[in-house]
Amino acid sequence: MKGSISYRAGSGWYVVNWYYKGKAHKISWFNGQRMYSADRAEKCRACMQAETERGVFRIDKWLAQAPCDVIPYLRGWIEKISPTLKPATRKDYLNSIRNHLIPFFETHPAHLAEIDLDTLTDLLNSIKRSGKGKMNVMYCLRACLDFAHRAAKIDRIPPFPKKKQYQISRKSPKWIPEARQIAILDAIPDMHQPIFWWLKYH
Repeated sequence: MKGSISYRAGSGWYVVNWYYKGKAHKISWFNGQRMYSADRAEKCRACMQAETERGVFRIDKWLAQAPCDVIPYLRGWIEKISPTLKPATRKDYLNSIRNHLIPFFETHPAHLAEIDLDTLTDLLNSIKRSGKGKMNVMYCLRACLDFAHRAAKIDRIPPFPKKKQYQISRKSPKWIPEARQIAILDAIPDMHQPIFWWLKYH
């Protein structure tokens, strides 16, 4: 098979050494991700070889293979899925992206494949919202990563912080005074009252 694979000890990833028209090239990205395993590098080399055998190989395509930056991908993702979202969901996703995700990744630049539990925990801690609000932002990012995974932009969806880390607190119900309860029940037509009285006393 054409080309060879080498490991860059200083960086921690593999490269495919490919010779094309008398010039050596080092390919270290495959499908937008660094090749951190020999198997992935071998897969990359096999794809390059297959294109060569079919007569469709272009070195510029492989040199242009670049990672998916989080911010541009978020913007493109929300545009693609907006027509299928309910208005409330779209509004919440846009709020999460504009006010929380983009500001975070502007100060913590990353590629989709580099997002891990550490990154997600830092993101969670940076969100200035209630527990439920934090969860909405994290669910937005998870939906985006799920889309990227199904689109073969990333190999897997990273684990997210456990639910207890969102610090969601349950508020105790505030009961209205007994006299007001009776007044409300009395305002209901007689034929519909029984079920509500039953609920009140059970």
